[in-house]
Amino acid sequence: ALLATITGASSAVLMRPSPVPPVTSTVRMSADASISAPRKALWKPGEISPAHLTGELAGDAGFDPLLLTALAKKELPDLLTGGFPNMNQRMIIIANMSPEEQRVSLEKMRDAEIKHARLAMLAVVGWP
Repeated sequence: ALLATITGASSAVLMRPSPVPPVTSTVRMSADASISAPRKALWKPGEISPAHLTGELAGDAGFDPLLLTALAKKELPDLLTGGFPNMNQRMIIIANMSPEEQRVSLEKMRDAEIKHARLAMLAVVGWP
């Protein structure tokens, strides 16, 4: 009886309409001109995806709260001598990057993540 009560309560919550209105991805200005609206972040309802995350890469859900993409642009000696840039410095770094630099930086971070994930999987099975 308790399980039926819990299941009934959870299904009632799931059936309730969402209070967040849907957001369109394109705004029409005239018959032949349109601008792109900010993309919704898929990882958290109501959040806007950062401008440098365009959704072109597989798995891009608009999640970069620490702006780690800016760190891929920095050279390793700068990070070792000067420390990691804080959030304000990271926002400035990303704002000064061209769209091509942002794409390359994001691809570098993605490739590094794949490499480290594969090494972690090998370590689990006992790779020396």
